[in-house]
Amino acid sequence: ATNIAESILALGGEPDLDSALATSMDGATIDDAVKAAVAKMGENIQLKRVASVDVSGLVGGYVHGGATLGVLLALETNADSDGVAEIPRDVAMHVAAHDPTPIAIDREGVPADIVEKERSFLKNQALESGKPENVIEKMIDGRINKFFAEKCLVEQKFVKDPDKSVREILADAAQAVGGELKVARFVRFKLGEAAS
Repeated sequence: ATNIAESILALGGEPDLDSALATSMDGATIDDAVKAAVAKMGENIQLKRVASVDVSGLVGGYVHGGATLGVLLALETNADSDGVAEIPRDVAMHVAAHDPTPIAIDREGVPADIVEKERSFLKNQALESGKPENVIEKMIDGRINKFFAEKCLVEQKFVKDPDKSVREILADAAQAVGGELKVARFVRFKLGEAAS
C-alpha cells in the first residue's frame, strides 16, 4: 500500500483511477501489483479510489481504528503552522466521525441541484400542512438552514466540542495564531467505497 501511494504521488497533479492503475511500480504496473497480491493472499483486493490534496498551508489526515475509514484534509493558512498543526487532523477526525458525512465545505459548495431538490421536498412537505404561503416560506428557509447545518462541514457542530461549529473552531485557532484558516478540501475514504 505504501509503495502504491508513493508511486501515485510521484505522478503529481490529481490522478484518476485509470492512470493510477497504469502507473509503473517496481517494473510492472500498479494494476499488476494488485493482481499479484490477490493471487498471493487469496483475498479480494482492489484499488477503487485515488485522490490527492495540495494546498498552501497544511494537510492533515485521520485514520479511524481498524483502518476502515480515513480522511485527508487541506487547510489554507497564512499562520505559523506550528501553532495550528493539530487542527487539520482534528477536523479530519470530525469528518470521519460525523454522521451525516459533510457533502461540501460550505453552502457555496453544495451543488445547486441538491439544494433545489431539498427545497422542493421541503416545500411539498410544508404545503401539506395547509399553512399560509408566507408561513410556508419561513418554514422552508428555516429547514434549508438546518439542512446546510447538517451537510456543510464548517456549519456542523464540532465533534470534539459540540457547543461550537467547525467554523468557530477554525476562527478560534486562527485568532490564537494571528492568521487565517480555511478548509480548502477534504477527501473521505471508506473501505469498499468506490468513487461516486
